Amino acid sequence: MIDEIALTKVLTEIGYSRLKRHVYRANWSTPDVEHLVYFSLYGAPKDFLTADFGLKNMQAEIFAIREITKYGGEVYQGLQYDEQIDTFMRFSLGIFASWGLRESIRVSAMTGAELAKKIRGDMDEKLFPIIRNVRTLNDLLSVLLLDVEPFPWVRCNGAIRAGEVVDLARRLGMNPSEIRTLLKPFSRWIRVNLAKAPDPDPDMYVERLIHDSSGNGSAC
Repeated sequence: MIDEIALTKVLTEIGYSRLKRHVYRANWSTPDVEHLVYFSLYGAPKDFLTADFGLKNMQAEIFAIREITKYGGEVYQGLQYDEQIDTFMRFSLGIFASWGLRESIRVSAMTGAELAKKIRGDMDEKLFPIIRNVRTLNDLLSVLLLDVEPFPWVRCNGAIRAGEVVDLARRLGMNPSEIRTLLKPFSRWIRVNLAKAPDPDPDMYVERLIHDSSGNGSAC
């Protein structure tokens, strides 16, 4: 069992507020980019702790979810999403911090205070240098176009990520041709998450995203 009091205390010290059990939001989030951290336990007993961090622009996420629900097929019709706490742009802190087996820490191997201290240390030293400056729409778009640790496309839903890229790019004034060029390298990861769509072609999906994001169907 994780000592959530100790964990909440150290996260408060580095600027996070508890939203619900195992979910925290950075107080230094901006109107454009929310920063979230998620913890979970697994095992029997639940002795292994994993952690993800999330980057979220609400408008881009809602657009992407609407699009995948519209075009992704039946598998997405029951998609669960809580606007207050969820994001599909979640990435593994455990992988990035080299936590070991299944990107986790064994809770019983240390005291609650020691565990909280380790999490804070890994966030301070490894996570913050790459996320603290992600504050604007342009910053977030730049991150979502990366395909390196800790932001690889293989570990998120590529079709939803593409939807967020299109929405952000449109709001930043990019034209359809530029957006197609941005997303072309990620076609294989977009396709993976369209496997059961009526039309699984990633290029056509991007065209639909561009069309729907434009408001007038213009494409050039």
